[in-house]
Amino acid sequence: MGLFSNKNNQFIAAQDLKIVQDCVRIINSTKKPNIFFERYELMEQKLNNLVKLHGVHYSGTSPRNMLKQVRQKEQAAIYDMVDRYFADISFKAAGLKTEKAKQNTYNTFLSTLELYYSQMNPDNINYIKQLYENSIKKVGK
Repeated sequence: MGLFSNKNNQFIAAQDLKIVQDCVRIINSTKKPNIFFERYELMEQKLNNLVKLHGVHYSGTSPRNMLKQVRQKEQAAIYDMVDRYFADISFKAAGLKTEKAKQNTYNTFLSTLELYYSQMNPDNINYIKQLYENSIKKVGK
């Protein structure tokens, strides 16, 4: 039974590592806050699972250290996603004809990110507010 358990754990570990790698790719490229935060949470869950698995040997960084890095870099990753999202929103707003439509685009930017403020540090929240306020001022000119 122990041998079966180790083989099963190896299989689970391989699947979870694959999911973590997919999450990293998506987290580093998505412009959509909901996708970003869902994948970040999934990545942390899978890394937690990997930390708890017994009888599995990893090459490279251990799941425990990966999890530690993920937690340390979370706010920087959020900042990067905000930049990508803002660039996308700004591009869309630039193509709109009316001030109202542009303002609505930036309002959506802010209201979408406000849903995730509980997962952000004050620096990221202030950065979002600054981007929003500067954009609204430009629309009015």
